[in-house]
Amino acid sequence: MRKLLLSIKPQYARQILAGTKKVEYRKQLPKDADVKHVLVYQSNDIMKVVGEFIIDGIIEENKTKKMSPRKRGDT
Repeated sequence: MRKLLLSIKPQYARQILAGTKKVEYRKQLPKDADVKHVLVYQSNDIMKVVGEFIIDGIIEENKTKKMSPRKRGDT
């Protein structure tokens, strides 16, 4: 099982792990489109992996890519 590591700013990492942020926008799609598990690397203050989530899928709209977290788990 492959996992994707995303660097996310602290306020957004906290929202994702709390379940209040449901969509993560990215300019580029991951190279491996079959990735379902995402590791959350909290940038700036903590600078470490703080959790992970499973995505429902990747949606491509108007050249904007977004990943929709389905559930989360702390690492």
